[in-house]
Amino acid sequence: MARAWVYDRLKKSSHREAVAKAKAAGRQPPARWEVRYYDLTGKLRSETAPSKDKAEARRTDVENSLRGGSYVDPKSSKVTFSEMGEKWLESRHDLRQSTWWKYRGSSTTT
Repeated sequence: MARAWVYDRLKKSSHREAVAKAKAAGRQPPARWEVRYYDLTGKLRSETAPSKDKAEARRTDVENSLRGGSYVDPKSSKVTFSEMGEKWLESRHDLRQSTWWKYRGSSTTT
């Protein structure tokens, strides 16, 4: 069974202090609601949402994807720019060899 729940971050004094500090500085305060869940490996994950409705909707989405087996860890699905550059360069067959090597040299530098 998928375990996901919505947590009100205002229950913690540290969050209330962060909200007050952000408001005093004229910035947008951090999101109030947090969706917490255990992923397929049993690791506790969390995401924030600005409203309770959006948090509840995200909780439902997470539960359904965990139950259905379609859950993808957001952190593992990220691709670096250099990885995408390599894939793009491999797909280009219309480049002259000198241009390909220039692009190849640009993608490997950090």
